[in-house]
Amino acid sequence: MRHRLLTAAVCVFASLASPAAAQAEDLFATVGPGFTISLRNAQGQTVTQLDPGPYRIVVRDLSDFHNFHLSGPGVDLATDVGTVETVTWEVTFVEGRYTFLCDPHATQMRGAFTVGNPPSLPVRLVATVGPRNTITLTRNGAGPDAGGRGLRDRRARPFQAPQLPPDGTGREPQDRRRPH
Repeated sequence: MRHRLLTAAVCVFASLASPAAAQAEDLFATVGPGFTISLRNAQGQTVTQLDPGPYRIVVRDLSDFHNFHLSGPGVDLATDVGTVETVTWEVTFVEGRYTFLCDPHATQMRGAFTVGNPPSLPVRLVATVGPRNTITLTRNGAGPDAGGRGLRDRRARPFQAPQLPPDGTGREPQDRRRPH
C-alpha cells in the first residue's frame, strides 16, 4: 500500500512539473459563410500574439467554397474545400510566424500571428531610377504614395542628380556668342 501511494505521489508531482503536461489553451477559427476568416481566443479577441505551447483549435468551416489553412513552423493543417465541417486540431506552437488563409481566396482571406518573440523580418528596399535623373527608394517595392499603396516619409524627397553640361566635361558651357 505504501508503495502504491508513493508511486501515485511521484506521478502527480512529475505531471505538475512537466511542461508537456501543460493545459492546452482553446482557440476558435471560423471561415465563411461569406468572405470572412478569423482566429480568436476564448475571450473572443483576434489572435495576433501567442506564447509557445500546446493549443486546441476548434475550426468551424461554414462554407463549401472556402477552407481554413493554418501553416507555420511545424504546422500545416487545412480543412477541405467543398466540405462544411467542424474539426478540432491539437497543435504545439513554437516560436515563429504563422499564417491562416482560405486557399481559393488567399489574397482576400488571410491572417497572421506570431508565437513567442521571433526576430523581425528584414525590410526589403527597392530602388528605381528615372525619370529625369531621380532615384526613388521604397520599402518592399511599394508605391511612393501614402494612399494605402505604399509608404512615404513626407520629409523625404527623391534624389535629384545634378545636371551635367551637354558636353559631359563637368564645366559650364561657354556662351560662344560673345567674346570673353
